[in-house]
Amino acid sequence: MKKNFNQGVLRKIKERALRPRPRWEFLFKNYAIWAGAVLALLVAGLAFAVILHMFLNNDWDLYRQTGSGFLAFLFLIIPYVWLLFLAILIALVYYDLRHTKKGYRLTLSTIIAAAFLASVILGGLFYNLGLGGQIDDLCSERIPFYNALLQHRILLWHNPLNGLLAGVIIKVEGGDIFLLKDLGQTTWRVLGADAQKPTRLEIVPGLRVKILGEVIGQQEFKATAIRPLVGPGGPTMLHFLPPHR
Repeated sequence: MKKNFNQGVLRKIKERALRPRPRWEFLFKNYAIWAGAVLALLVAGLAFAVILHMFLNNDWDLYRQTGSGFLAFLFLIIPYVWLLFLAILIALVYYDLRHTKKGYRLTLSTIIAAAFLASVILGGLFYNLGLGGQIDDLCSERIPFYNALLQHRILLWHNPLNGLLAGVIIKVEGGDIFLLKDLGQTTWRVLGADAQKPTRLEIVPGLRVKILGEVIGQQEFKATAIRPLVGPGGPTMLHFLPPHR
């Protein structure tokens, strides 16, 4: 019976003109899969660096001034897009590793946990190198729909009546008085002489800032604190929000 089976196999090989694949093909495929997994893991680390950047530069101390509770504030500032991207990348790592030579031995939970831990470690390293903020700024400038996807985060600062104002400085009058075009394309005259601000923050045209203070007149705002605007919200954001009425 074994003899008949062997003969049948040989006959099929001859009929289909099958030839054994060279060893280098299998090695190349295995290395390519590993390279794909490593690449996906590196990009996952960069994605986590952006998530860290967004969370750590989120003005947690001001959530009461936004007029919402902490949980509502938390849901508003969660970077859903980047979390989804991170999940997709981890899924790619899992897919690649499962197709390696001994990948069948690895369980789903093991691969997911290891990939997530590696993403966290790499993300922390990339964040400390400043890559999280750079990637966020680059996406804000180069990807047309990026600001629209994350505009719910910056909308927290589009509330001058509650003392929150953000936008781009378009002219400096001197003495820390400047004109600011806000996220709704309204121009404000900001009095910032008594405002607290980072030592290295220089008030110059083109600077993106977020301001705490109060409305003191028609399109006039007195600042108590001025901070750099981190993340989406530069000139491109102006196209997504309606002007004040």
